Amino acid sequence: MREDRFYSVRELLTKLEAIKSAYGRTCDCNMAGLIRDSIDFCYRGIGNAAYKLRPLALNADLCRVENEYFDAPLARFQQEASNYLRTTCGKEKLLWMQYAQHFGSPTRLLDFTTNPLVALYFACQSFKAYNPELGREEELDGVFWVLCPYNYNTVVSAKHQEADTLNSGMDEDYCQLLLESASGERYFPMFFTPEYIDQRMNAQCSRFMLWPNARFDLEDLIEEENWMDFSPVAEGCSAHRYARRLIVPKDAKRTILRELDLLGVNEKTLFPGLDSIGNYIKFLFLPDPQ
Repeated sequence: MREDRFYSVRELLTKLEAIKSAYGRTCDCNMAGLIRDSIDFCYRGIGNAAYKLRPLALNADLCRVENEYFDAPLARFQQEASNYLRTTCGKEKLLWMQYAQHFGSPTRLLDFTTNPLVALYFACQSFKAYNPELGREEELDGVFWVLCPYNYNTVVSAKHQEADTLNSGMDEDYCQLLLESASGERYFPMFFTPEYIDQRMNAQCSRFMLWPNARFDLEDLIEEENWMDFSPVAEGCSAHRYARRLIVPKDAKRTILRELDLLGVNEKTLFPGLDSIGNYIKFLFLPDPQ
């Protein structure tokens, strides 16, 4: 698995600029002579580099379900939240799933963002584990993922005829197939833009990836030829590359969080509300570890 380390916001942005230059696209905007990016990149940050790209409902260590029925937590959420959301969600399973994800219930959705600084914030969150050699807990490295949904769809469309229209927009038929898939059916996950049901989703530039009813990690799909490089590749080869994994060293987390705060990316802006304001003030006054 390819991975690189970086120690500052500037260093990350330099790497991302190289990736976007090699794999991005630009086009005229409404024939007005304005150039804009036509391909978005999605990012995900995790405070523990050992964690896999896998939704919570499919994580056997965190969510145990009987008979591999991964929508069991969703069904329970619908039952418990019916008085609050019945009118809002109706029979729209995907909308129910988005609300469940938003309120912390395990689902088959995996969170991404189109803002790399948001993903970096989450990659720098403290995550500690006991080290028997040291006899104490120690901070762990974080991980920062970069994915190109357009290239991802190109690759999976070539392997699955059902997805031949994914790059022309959200394929509702394929989405429905994923929602209703039986346990163990090995389809592939798909990206989509959720309804922004809360200020936090808007602030975090949310994107979701919807999983089928099968327990596997996204890393299982990534082959050697799918890793993105930092330099241009031969013409015709770039469409097969859609993923890159970067490591946030544990010793750099606190410094990067301070840099992000100067850029206006912090708990107060990403989680609007009084609780986050209190936590943000604690962050400001908490001394950095020596």
